[in-house]
Amino acid sequence: MDWIELGNRGMVSAERIIGVGLADATAMKRLIATTQPALLLDYTGGTKRRTVLAMDSGHVVLSSLALDEIGRLLTES
Repeated sequence: MDWIELGNRGMVSAERIIGVGLADATAMKRLIATTQPALLLDYTGGTKRRTVLAMDSGHVVLSSLALDEIGRLLTES
């Protein structure tokens, strides 16, 4: 199983990611607002939220990494 490191804040399984989007997109804001608090994982460490990762488990992960950085990490895994 390959893991994506989201800075020093946490890691997620690359195989379980079903989508990645920009945090300031309307659809991502709606996804964050409608996600149950228990399924929302904030890996920003208090920095600006840049991307949102949707997981196959229903979890939504908030990350401060740029979209192109997430893409690079996924292609390397």
